[in-house]
Amino acid sequence: MFNKEKRYITKGVNENLDIRLQIRIWNLIDGLKELMEVDYLQIFRISQINKSRMEIIHKQEIPEYKAIYEIDSQDIVLESDVKIYVIFENDYSVMMFAEEY
Repeated sequence: MFNKEKRYITKGVNENLDIRLQIRIWNLIDGLKELMEVDYLQIFRISQINKSRMEIIHKQEIPEYKAIYEIDSQDIVLESDVKIYVIFENDYSVMMFAEEY
């Protein structure tokens, strides 16, 4: 699940989410795969804490998992908080904004 070979992003994510955040999300999923079973749906909430810090909340439902990360975001700006879904379907994964689902 969440194989590195077949990962896709929607047009909305491509145009509106900094590539560094996209890579961070994929890396968080890869790290979780090493620790436990991953659900087909990974949920991320990203919010700007201040000019230089962001918070990423990573969740899944089954098995239940939640982690909160604070990261440096020196020159990454979010207009507002975002919710990202990464969904595994058949043999590929798609990253999208929640409103694109």
